[in-house]
Amino acid sequence: LPFAAVLMFSVAAVTTAWAQEKSKAADPLTAYSQGDFATAEKSWRETLTAAPTDWIARHNLSLTLAQQDRAGEAAAQAAAAFVQSPRNPSVHWHLGPAFQKAGFSPAPLASFVQPGPVQESAAYASPAEWQRALVLAAVLMAVAFALWLLRAYGWKSALVHPSAITLLTLSVLLAVAAFLGQRAYGLTADARAVIAWRTGTLRSIPTEADTTQKTTALPAGSVALAEKTFLGWIRLTFENGQTGWVRKEDVVPLWR
Repeated sequence: LPFAAVLMFSVAAVTTAWAQEKSKAADPLTAYSQGDFATAEKSWRETLTAAPTDWIARHNLSLTLAQQDRAGEAAAQAAAAFVQSPRNPSVHWHLGPAFQKAGFSPAPLASFVQPGPVQESAAYASPAEWQRALVLAAVLMAVAFALWLLRAYGWKSALVHPSAITLLTLSVLLAVAAFLGQRAYGLTADARAVIAWRTGTLRSIPTEADTTQKTTALPAGSVALAEKTFLGWIRLTFENGQTGWVRKEDVVPLWR
């Protein structure tokens, strides 16, 4: 029995140590610091598969791809990290160098690299946060009108009218700020937005076998909306109304 106990303890200790070493090796930050960029990339991609709006994983994946000289995809991931968390200083700073190294700047985000007053204001919140601000503005406006309705039905408190005026004013100001803030991001504010991280071909039908179909060059950095998928292809719709199919691996979704 003592021998069996010692044997079991030894096996448990070795197993625990092995599990700890394996967990440490699988940690993407550890892998990145050790120069194992392929392992770090794989881990952060797995994180994004489960949580596409994890901007920290997006930012770290961008840095990892840049270390592997995959500048185009790194810039697209940097753009995704930025639209999800524009206030973060590291994410904001990384945007310009990533675009410069990739050789393209997505049109909706190019002005954020050297922002003017509108872009600086918009960068206080992400498009998703501006959308929530619009909802809050609508709620405040509804409360203001509800107070006036109560006053019309006999609630004679002296605070009703001033409170309604204040809430209505705040709701209008918030709505205007949220509308302008979200609009500054252009198509990248849409949950369906994707960025082409490399130059590709936009096709009229989702196949490469038909050589008679209409094709158009798709420049790297193009921003579009992913409307539907089909067997590894994505149908894109652009701001000018143009549509076409590209390979799924040619684009990086910003939110999904």
